Amino acid sequence: SVLGSIIIDPEKFGDVAQIISASDFYIEEHAEIFGVMHDFNMSNRPMDLVTLINELVNKGVYKDEAAARSYIRIIGDIVPGSANARDYARIVHDKSVLRRLISAAEDIQEKAYTEGENVSHIVDYAEQKIYEIAGNNDKSDFVHIKDVILSVYQRLETLKKEGAGEDVLGLKSGFSDLDRVVVGFGKSDLVIVGARPG
Repeated sequence: SVLGSIIIDPEKFGDVAQIISASDFYIEEHAEIFGVMHDFNMSNRPMDLVTLINELVNKGVYKDEAAARSYIRIIGDIVPGSANARDYARIVHDKSVLRRLISAAEDIQEKAYTEGENVSHIVDYAEQKIYEIAGNNDKSDFVHIKDVILSVYQRLETLKKEGAGEDVLGLKSGFSDLDRVVVGFGKSDLVIVGARPG
C-alpha cells in the first residue's frame, strides 16, 4: 500500500520518507523498490511508471520489463488511493519495530541461557539492544532542501522589496542598530553578539 500510494502520487514520497526507510520493509523486493524511489527523490528526477520500471530493470531488481511491469501494476492496483500514505507508512514502521524487538529478544534470550558472561554485562547488552530500537523509533520531520531554499529565497525577496520594516523584522532586540544588522531575531535563530566595551 505504501509503494502503491507513491506510484499513484510520487509527491507522497516526502511524507512517507519521514516515517520509514527501505530497511523497514519485510520483503526484500519492496525494500529495493522503495530504494529506487528514494534515488529518484534524492536526484530530484520526476518519477512515473515508465521511468520507475526502467530503473528497476537497470538496477537488477527485475530481470526484464515484463516482470517489473506486472508486479508494479499489481502494487498500484492494490491501494485504493494515496490519501492514507502516511498511515500505511506508520503500519510498516510499527511492524518493523516489532520485528526488531523480536530479534533483540531472541539475542538477549540466547545470551541469558548461555550465561557465558557476567550477569551485569548481559543486562547492559539487553539495555543497549532495546535502546537502539527505541532511538531509531524517533524520526525527525525532515524537509527537502528545495523547500528550505525556496522559503529563504522568498523571505530575502520580501526583505529586498519592502525593506526591513516592522512586519518583516523578527523579534526586536531593543537596539535599532543591531536589529538592522541581524534583521531582528527570527524563529529558532541563535544570535551571539560579541563586542568590546565602549
